Amino acid sequence: MQNNVISVKVFHSYISCLRFINLNSLYLATEVILQNNSLLHISSYDFHPIDNLVRLSLAQNPFEMINKDTFHQLFNLRSVDLSYTGLRYLPVTIFKHNKHLESLYITHAPLEYISSELLYHLTNLNTLSFSNTLISKDYGNLSLLAMMIPDHIFSVHYEYCCLVKFITKCS
Repeated sequence: MQNNVISVKVFHSYISCLRFINLNSLYLATEVILQNNSLLHISSYDFHPIDNLVRLSLAQNPFEMINKDTFHQLFNLRSVDLSYTGLRYLPVTIFKHNKHLESLYITHAPLEYISSELLYHLTNLNTLSFSNTLISKDYGNLSLLAMMIPDHIFSVHYEYCCLVKFITKCS
Protein backbone atom coordinates (compact mmCIF):
# COMPACT_ATOMS: atom_id res chain seq x y z
CA MET A 1 0.00 0.00 0.00
CA GLN A 2 1.35 3.41 -0.93
CA ASN A 3 1.46 6.28 1.56
CA ASN A 4 0.90 9.12 -0.87
CA VAL A 5 0.14 12.53 0.55
CA ILE A 6 -2.60 14.15 -1.40
CA SER A 7 -2.61 17.80 -0.48
CA VAL A 8 -5.22 20.43 -1.23
CA LYS A 9 -4.24 24.02 -0.51
CA VAL A 10 -6.53 26.98 -1.05
CA PHE A 11 -5.01 30.28 0.13
CA HIS A 12 -6.29 33.84 -0.25
CA SER A 13 -9.24 32.78 -2.40
CA TYR A 14 -11.91 34.68 -0.48
CA ILE A 15 -14.06 31.55 -0.27
CA SER A 16 -16.87 32.23 2.19
CA CYS A 17 -18.52 28.81 2.04
CA LEU A 18 -17.08 25.34 1.51
CA ARG A 19 -19.91 24.50 -0.87
CA PHE A 20 -17.90 26.37 -3.50
CA ILE A 21 -15.24 23.63 -3.32
CA ASN A 22 -16.27 20.20 -4.55
CA LEU A 23 -14.97 18.20 -1.59
CA ASN A 24 -16.53 15.00 -2.94
CA SER A 25 -13.73 14.86 -5.50
CA LEU A 26 -11.16 15.13 -2.70
CA TYR A 27 -12.09 11.96 -0.85
CA LEU A 28 -8.47 10.69 -0.98
CA ALA A 29 -6.94 13.89 0.38
CA THR A 30 -4.76 13.52 3.46
CA GLU A 31 -4.08 17.24 3.90
CA VAL A 32 -6.50 20.13 3.41
CA ILE A 33 -5.23 23.67 4.00
CA LEU A 34 -7.89 26.37 3.68
CA GLN A 35 -5.96 29.26 5.21
CA ASN A 36 -6.65 32.94 4.86
CA ASN A 37 -9.99 32.77 3.10
CA SER A 38 -13.34 34.23 4.13
CA LEU A 39 -14.99 31.15 5.64
CA LEU A 40 -17.88 32.27 7.82
CA HIS A 41 -19.49 28.91 8.57
CA ILE A 42 -18.15 25.40 9.05
CA SER A 43 -20.88 22.78 9.01
CA SER A 44 -21.05 19.15 10.05
CA TYR A 45 -21.11 17.87 6.48
CA ASP A 46 -18.33 19.99 4.94
CA PHE A 47 -15.58 17.39 5.41
CA HIS A 48 -17.68 14.24 5.41
CA PRO A 49 -16.35 12.69 2.19
CA ILE A 50 -12.66 13.09 3.15
CA ASP A 51 -12.14 9.92 5.20
CA ASN A 52 -8.33 9.87 4.88
CA LEU A 53 -7.78 13.41 6.14
CA VAL A 54 -4.79 13.62 8.50
CA ARG A 55 -4.05 17.38 8.59
CA LEU A 56 -6.60 20.18 8.44
CA SER A 57 -5.94 23.89 8.67
CA LEU A 58 -8.77 26.40 8.80
CA ALA A 59 -6.49 29.14 10.14
CA GLN A 60 -7.00 32.80 9.29
CA ASN A 61 -10.72 32.58 8.56
CA PRO A 62 -13.32 34.77 10.28
CA PHE A 63 -15.78 32.05 11.41
CA GLU A 64 -16.88 32.38 15.03
CA MET A 65 -18.67 29.07 15.51
CA ILE A 66 -18.02 25.51 14.52
CA ASN A 67 -20.54 22.70 14.56
CA LYS A 68 -20.03 20.02 17.20
CA ASP A 69 -20.21 17.30 14.53
CA THR A 70 -17.78 18.89 12.04
CA PHE A 71 -14.93 16.44 12.64
CA HIS A 72 -16.90 13.34 13.70
CA GLN A 73 -16.29 11.42 10.45
CA LEU A 74 -12.59 12.30 10.27
CA PHE A 75 -11.25 9.29 12.15
CA ASN A 76 -7.67 9.65 10.86
CA LEU A 77 -7.26 13.32 11.77
CA ARG A 78 -3.93 13.99 13.49
CA SER A 79 -3.51 17.77 13.35
CA VAL A 80 -6.02 20.65 13.39
CA ASP A 81 -5.18 24.34 13.16
CA LEU A 82 -7.96 26.78 14.10
CA SER A 83 -5.65 29.74 14.74
CA TYR A 84 -6.50 33.32 13.83
CA THR A 85 -10.23 32.59 13.69
CA GLY A 86 -13.12 34.17 15.57
CA LEU A 87 -13.75 31.09 17.75
CA ARG A 88 -14.83 31.89 21.30
CA TYR A 89 -15.43 28.32 22.43
CA LEU A 90 -15.20 24.75 21.22
CA PRO A 91 -18.11 22.35 21.70
CA VAL A 92 -17.17 19.71 24.29
CA THR A 93 -17.75 16.80 21.88
CA ILE A 94 -16.19 18.34 18.77
CA PHE A 95 -13.22 15.92 18.82
CA LYS A 96 -14.94 13.00 20.55
CA HIS A 97 -14.37 10.66 17.58
CA ASN A 98 -10.88 11.87 16.70
CA LYS A 99 -8.90 9.39 18.78
CA HIS A 100 -5.72 9.91 16.73
CA LEU A 101 -5.57 13.70 17.09
CA GLU A 102 -2.03 14.63 18.18
CA SER A 103 -1.86 18.41 17.70
CA LEU A 104 -4.42 21.15 18.21
CA TYR A 105 -3.58 24.79 17.49
CA ILE A 106 -5.97 27.61 18.43
CA THR A 107 -3.72 30.64 18.73
CA HIS A 108 -4.61 34.30 18.29
CA ALA A 109 -8.35 33.67 18.63
CA PRO A 110 -10.87 35.13 21.10
CA LEU A 111 -11.19 31.67 22.70
CA GLU A 112 -12.58 32.20 26.20
CA TYR A 113 -12.75 28.66 27.49
CA ILE A 114 -11.57 25.16 26.75
CA SER A 115 -13.20 22.31 28.60
CA SER A 116 -11.09 19.73 30.37
CA GLU A 117 -13.73 17.19 29.26
CA LEU A 118 -12.91 18.04 25.64
CA LEU A 119 -9.23 17.39 26.33
CA TYR A 120 -9.84 14.04 28.05
CA HIS A 121 -11.42 12.70 24.84
CA LEU A 122 -8.11 13.31 23.08
CA THR A 123 -5.95 10.55 24.51
CA ASN A 124 -3.26 10.87 21.79
CA LEU A 125 -3.07 14.65 21.95
CA ASN A 126 0.46 15.68 22.88
CA THR A 127 0.56 19.29 21.69
CA LEU A 128 -2.03 21.91 22.58
CA SER A 129 -1.41 25.51 21.63
CA PHE A 130 -3.76 28.28 22.67
CA SER A 131 -1.43 31.23 23.05
CA ASN A 132 -2.79 34.75 22.64
CA THR A 133 -6.39 33.82 23.48
CA LEU A 134 -8.80 35.11 26.11
CA ILE A 135 -8.32 31.99 28.23
CA SER A 136 -5.82 33.94 30.30
CA LYS A 137 -8.79 35.65 32.01
CA ASP A 138 -9.86 32.31 33.47
CA TYR A 139 -6.44 30.77 33.91
CA GLY A 140 -4.17 33.58 34.95
CA ASN A 141 -2.41 31.20 37.28
CA LEU A 142 -0.34 28.54 35.48
CA SER A 143 -0.75 26.09 38.36
CA LEU A 144 -4.54 26.10 37.83
CA LEU A 145 -3.99 25.57 34.14
CA ALA A 146 -1.62 22.68 34.78
CA MET A 147 -4.24 20.94 36.93
CA MET A 148 -6.82 21.24 34.15
CA ILE A 149 -4.60 19.67 31.47
CA PRO A 150 -4.73 15.85 31.37
CA ASP A 151 -1.44 14.03 31.99
CA HIS A 152 -1.19 12.64 28.45
CA ILE A 153 -0.73 16.15 27.01
CA PHE A 154 2.91 16.98 27.53
CA SER A 155 3.36 20.19 25.56
CA VAL A 156 1.05 23.15 26.12
CA HIS A 157 1.77 26.51 24.53
CA TYR A 158 0.04 29.25 26.47
CA GLU A 159 0.45 32.99 26.09
CA TYR A 160 4.15 33.70 25.72
CA CYS A 161 5.41 30.66 27.53
CA CYS A 162 5.37 26.92 27.13
CA LEU A 163 4.10 24.70 29.92
CA VAL A 164 5.70 21.30 29.54
CA LYS A 165 4.44 18.32 31.49
CA PHE A 166 6.71 15.35 31.74
CA ILE A 167 5.16 11.93 31.72
CA THR A 168 6.86 9.33 33.86
CA LYS A 169 5.90 5.71 33.82
CA CYS A 170 6.36 3.48 36.82
CA SER A 171 7.38 -0.07 36.13
